Amino acid sequence: MEFFDIRKMPVSLWRNGAGETREICCFPSATRDFSWRASIASIASNGEFSSFPGVDRVITLLEGGEGDAGCREGVLPYP
Repeated sequence: MEFFDIRKMPVSLWRNGAGETREICCFPSATRDFSWRASIASIASNGEFSSFPGVDRVITLLEGGEGDAGCREGVLPYP
């Protein structure tokens, strides 16, 4: 197991300016054509998700109030 400090991880700004991502790990490493990736994102404002054709996403709210990911269920509350 490897521990990391999120405050020391490089930040990638989203193209639409609505947030930023910190990549935890990726395989194969350092490539845009990844098989899988784990990252932590901060969403700064409303907007569309970027398209990653062929990529299935799992989104988990870590902190904050509630989020609307445009799903059938609508707004998903944070516990």
